[in-house]
Amino acid sequence: MQPNADELIVAVQASLTPDLLSPQERARLAPGDHPTTGHCAVAAEAMLHLVRRYYPEVSAKPVCATYREVGGHYGAWIKGVHPDADRRTHWWVLVEFGRGMSYLMIIDPTREQYLSDGARPPYAFGKGKGFQGRRCKSTGAQLPTKRARVVIDRAIQYLEN
Repeated sequence: MQPNADELIVAVQASLTPDLLSPQERARLAPGDHPTTGHCAVAAEAMLHLVRRYYPEVSAKPVCATYREVGGHYGAWIKGVHPDADRRTHWWVLVEFGRGMSYLMIIDPTREQYLSDGARPPYAFGKGKGFQGRRCKSTGAQLPTKRARVVIDRAIQYLEN
């Protein structure tokens, strides 16, 4: 079975639980926040590995937006200019596929944390970045972090049921 992007997103979202949040992320949660709030890094990392697993022929890379909220809008956050407390980040996966003509697709398993508040995710501030973690000694491939491995395993199990 080869799940489509929407099925992968649902599987990752179903795999997110509060225990996967860092203490800082948990402390920032407010009553009524969408269940994906605070999970963007681990969800995007898991999504990256799942896309590579099910679609090895496509090019997938992680993207991170660093921004600040200014009067209900997003603005650039600049280190040394803006306070660290104003810094926000959001992660997603950019997938490129196709022969001859390439097509780009954003796969963002936590976009609902923005949409549920009537906002749009800050894609305009995104830049390609890598995730933390180790590399495989034999292949050099990026290995998932512990939290991402939990989400990946849960998502695979979800897809198999």
